[in-house]
Amino acid sequence: MKICENCNNEHEGTYGSGRFCSTKCSRGFSTKAKRIEINEKISDKLTGHGNENVKINCCHCGKEFEKPWHKRNQLSCSRTCASKFKWNNEEYRNNISLINSKIAKQKHADGNTSFGWKTRKLLVPSYPESIAIKTLNSANIAFEYEMPLNKYFVDFAIHDKMIAIEIDGRQHKKPERKRTDDLKDALLKEKGWTVYRINWPEDNIIESIKRIFNIT
Repeated sequence: MKICENCNNEHEGTYGSGRFCSTKCSRGFSTKAKRIEINEKISDKLTGHGNENVKINCCHCGKEFEKPWHKRNQLSCSRTCASKFKWNNEEYRNNISLINSKIAKQKHADGNTSFGWKTRKLLVPSYPESIAIKTLNSANIAFEYEMPLNKYFVDFAIHDKMIAIEIDGRQHKKPERKRTDDLKDALLKEKGWTVYRINWPEDNIIESIKRIFNIT
C-alpha cells in the first residue's frame, strides 16, 4: 500500500507512477496553492531559514511586525498601509490620474458609453474611493459603484434613497471639469437624485458620509 501525496489516503499504487490514488488527486496536487507551498519549501531549504520569522518596520506606519522569511519583501503590515504608501508616491498618483484622464476622454467622445463602461469595470478604486467603500459597507448601506448615467458615471449611487455621492479630487476644480460636473448634477437632479460632492482631500470622507446619512 502507498500513501497518496495529495489526500494522504492509502491506495494500491496502481494509478500512474503510484504517487497519487486518482486523476483528481494528481491534478489537484498541481494547483496554484500547492505549487506555492512547494516553492516555499524549496526556498526554505535553499536559504536554510525554514519556518523562521523576520521582524520588519511597516513602510507606511512604521509599526514593527513579523512575517515568514519567504514574505520578507512585503514592506507593509496591512493592505491599508500598502494602499496609503502607494498614494503617497507622486509618480504613482500621476500615473493613475493619466489613465483616468484617457478613459474619461474616450468615454465622452461622441457620447459613446460602451468603451468607458467596460473599461471602468477594470479600474481599481482610488484611495479616497476605497475609504468611501469601506465606510458605506461598515454602515450596511447598499450602493452601486460607478453607475452609468447616459455618457457619465456616478461614483456611488444609493438607489433606495436616490442619493448620489461624488468624490471630487483636485482635477474637479478645473473649469472644464466643473462644467461637466454641473451637467451631470443637473441630469441627476432632473431624474430625482440628491447629489452630494465630497472634496478630497479637504473634506474628511468618513465624516462627510456620516453627515449625509446621519450616522453617529
